[in-house]
Amino acid sequence: MALEDLLRTMERDAARELADAVAQDEAQAAAILLAARDEGNRVRRSRLDEVRAETKRESDLRTAAARSRRHNEDRAALEERLGQVRADAQRALRSLREGEAAVAPTLALLEEALTALPSATVAHVGPASADQAARLLEEGWPHVQLETDLEDVGAVVTDEAGRRLDNTTSTRLGNDWPDARVAVAGLWVTS
Repeated sequence: MALEDLLRTMERDAARELADAVAQDEAQAAAILLAARDEGNRVRRSRLDEVRAETKRESDLRTAAARSRRHNEDRAALEERLGQVRADAQRALRSLREGEAAVAPTLALLEEALTALPSATVAHVGPASADQAARLLEEGWPHVQLETDLEDVGAVVTDEAGRRLDNTTSTRLGNDWPDARVAVAGLWVTS
């Protein structure tokens, strides 16, 4: 019977070894599956983070591009409106060239020019202001020759040294436009 006991013991030992080996293999398989699942989750989270970051970058770029387009469109509209204001001002000044409306501003600009260039010998004004300009010159600047060849409101005076002072509304608008442009734009631009 000892042989039978030995065989049973060997069978029990073999069964236990087999069970231990199967348990060990199952534990290893479970650990491998768990590690694979963890790695899969890590890769998925990492890829999701990459996709989110890329989506945010694209969104930020689109937002910046849209803001830039809007800024450019707003800027173009402002420039167009400012151009219209300048054109309107030029038209209004041109409409003053004829008739009595030109006289008062021409005389004021002529007197200002002669005061600024006291050595003036010739004054150019428009034909509409000829009579009143002649009287002004006779009273204060009798040495200044009057020419009525100007097609603008205001005056251009010159002296014998070649100095020239253009005090016409067109020139003043051109000179004052940068500051006027800023002031007008400031009235329209809101934060």
